[in-house]
Amino acid sequence: MKRLLAAGALAALLAAFVPSSAVADDGPESEAKLTGIVESLPSTPGFVGDWVVSGTTVHVTSSTEIDQEDGALAVGATVEVEGTAESDGSITADKVEVKEASDVEDGSASLVGILQSIPSTPTLVGRWKVSGHVVRVRETTRIRHRGRLHRGASVRVLGLWMPSGTVRASTIVVRAG
Repeated sequence: MKRLLAAGALAALLAAFVPSSAVADDGPESEAKLTGIVESLPSTPGFVGDWVVSGTTVHVTSSTEIDQEDGALAVGATVEVEGTAESDGSITADKVEVKEASDVEDGSASLVGILQSIPSTPTLVGRWKVSGHVVRVRETTRIRHRGRLHRGASVRVLGLWMPSGTVRASTIVVRAG
């Protein structure tokens, strides 16, 4: 059964949740997707090394697929990064695709990971941690349940990447399991 609740209505469902100071062990790798503006690139062949995309460090390896079909890769280009969310808030890229700026919403975030902590407030508004990434939950954040919200739960976060590297969540989906 799928439920849609405002952040404040969710508090009653959390009686078994461990306080926000608890952090889950490193679990399975988590998926990350980032659309943003390239702020810096290494001057290495194939652009291998660390990039900065809308304030987030992106690790590009020799096995990262780089698609420049819709434009040239350069500082200022809009890119979509798909890869693994690292515990330090960075992303190890599997694929980077240059996008036409008109095709994307700048800074859109999609992060799939393991819920490590949430605030102990009754409304759940505040700072969450998902696979090492700080996620800001506001009163307007929609929280959808396909499973029980608990430390170690698999969640998908949709929202905007902020310049600080945090995600401002618009929707959080708690996955079944």
